[in-house]
Amino acid sequence: MPDLEPRHTYTREEVEEYIALQGEQQEDDYTVAVDGFPHRDHKRGPRDRKLWELGGGRAIVMEYHLYETKRFASWLLTGRKSVLQGFGFRRVDAVSEKLTSGEPAFPVWIEKHLADRDPIQVSEGNHRLVAFADLGIPYIPVFLLKYAEPK
Repeated sequence: MPDLEPRHTYTREEVEEYIALQGEQQEDDYTVAVDGFPHRDHKRGPRDRKLWELGGGRAIVMEYHLYETKRFASWLLTGRKSVLQGFGFRRVDAVSEKLTSGEPAFPVWIEKHLADRDPIQVSEGNHRLVAFADLGIPYIPVFLLKYAEPK
């Protein structure tokens, strides 16, 4: 696979091989992450609604980054427990096995307009995030979802 450049923006087609499939239905991360994008939480108010209105008709693209694992410290304190509930630990173990066997590390998905919040709200890839942290991987691959720039 070609290397992705941090801070570079990609279309879905350009990074298709970096988009993980999941579950029995084999939905892909992109489809799951963009469902309802941008996240519209009435507690956040007009900012998200405005983003949604401004983005109408534009493609959703991904800006690639490598975030230090410590940037997710708050999320790991609060999110780890819910990810591991039920049989979630099996998914984390499966991701860990793939990573240690040399398979590619599929990125975690975050909405760009929420990337500076603490804890960060992860749209997709929660089990991967726990696996990366548990393996001591210092940098987490991240796709930041955003609207393409207007032409």
